[in-house]
Amino acid sequence: MSIALVTTGLAPGLGFSTWLAYYLQYVTLIIIYADSLSSQRQFADLIGQDLPVYVFLGSTKSPEMSPESRIMLRQDENLADAIDLLLHGPLNYDISWLLHLDTDELLYFPSHPSTWDFDALSQGAPALHFSNYEAIPLSHPVTDPFRECTNFLLNSRENKFMAYGNGKSAVRLKPGIKPNGPHGFRGWGMRESERKVPAEQAVVLHYPTPDFESWKAKFQRYGKFPDYWYGDEKMPNRMEFMLRSRDVVARAEETGEWEEARGWFGEWTFRDERLREGREKRLVGVFEPLRERVGSLTETLDEAEIVTAKDEL
Repeated sequence: MSIALVTTGLAPGLGFSTWLAYYLQYVTLIIIYADSLSSQRQFADLIGQDLPVYVFLGSTKSPEMSPESRIMLRQDENLADAIDLLLHGPLNYDISWLLHLDTDELLYFPSHPSTWDFDALSQGAPALHFSNYEAIPLSHPVTDPFRECTNFLLNSRENKFMAYGNGKSAVRLKPGIKPNGPHGFRGWGMRESERKVPAEQAVVLHYPTPDFESWKAKFQRYGKFPDYWYGDEKMPNRMEFMLRSRDVVARAEETGEWEEARGWFGEWTFRDERLREGREKRLVGVFEPLRERVGSLTETLDEAEIVTAKDEL
């Protein structure tokens, strides 16, 4: 069994080298689509020599669209390009499974952290759908969220997530497979359906805004985006945290006063008593996916000698 991981990145985030080392233990190759020439070089500069990692310049679709919507359109185009490269192009890795995740997400197998077996997990299904848990941000600056953030909101109706709560997917790679937004795929047989994987077997750990500075930077980058997706008033954005963050950050930028913003973001961090209560109610879980893995591989991520153009393949 072989797995290809595809991701689209605006720029390397906190702990990118840890993220890379983690996945290189499990997947056959990684394809990163950078959102700009400058970010392509930033990614390349962090990736080591002779690693099965490709960094391409990604889609430039809809430059006029606001960033939070535009990135999802570009993810679809980039994923479609990766499927074509793997099935018909020069990337001859004989890939059996395709996984689409972001650089702030770790796929974690709680019961078997040392091995991934999508074939066994799928029970013959054409695709896998994983639920997601969300890292609770810390009240102090974070250097590597994958190591430092260990408390997670579980996927429950009683929990309010900062970001999405509808999971991510992997699919058996074959002709006809297409992306279906950032969370899934389509194109398998009409009589087939994906398997929804119990979180006890495998779950996506999402680290969307691990500290105040990363939250601030994200919503400064997004700017004053509209209340709806893709510039379409018929598609309202109902993500409360996202909309409120936009307004709080915009107000702080206008006034130069960040006290309100710090206070509001601080409400999403948990003190010890709140964490204990959350664990008792089974709303909060503790996960340390790097505890048993990621050894000396991070030390090899030194020189950038990787493929950054498809004509180099």
